[in-house]
Amino acid sequence: MSQKIITLCYRKIIDDSNSSHWDKFVHEDSFLEFKMQSQFYNQDGKYGTFAELLMHVPGADKLHFLVSAAITGYLRQLNGIIPDILDNLGRRFLTFENFKFEIINSDFNDIEKA
Repeated sequence: MSQKIITLCYRKIIDDSNSSHWDKFVHEDSFLEFKMQSQFYNQDGKYGTFAELLMHVPGADKLHFLVSAAITGYLRQLNGIIPDILDNLGRRFLTFENFKFEIINSDFNDIEKA
């Protein structure tokens, strides 16, 4: 008998309003990495947001990948378990194998707008 596989997609948006410590650490560290990595694409300081950078600078979409390095350690802490989804008894049970980090939009100078 062949084994059937179901693939689920889960999206977690982390911004300044998240209250858990893990979310805050991910947000702060990814923002710092974003600021550092984006300097290469915004050397003149001409652009104030990630959206502007994407519109005007070729290759700026690589920032998604470059910034993701800052959060891989946090993902390892999860041991492949999605922390936000619980079963009827309040236990974490849903696992993940792959992830994709994306910068939705960020202001280079204000973490609250990141």
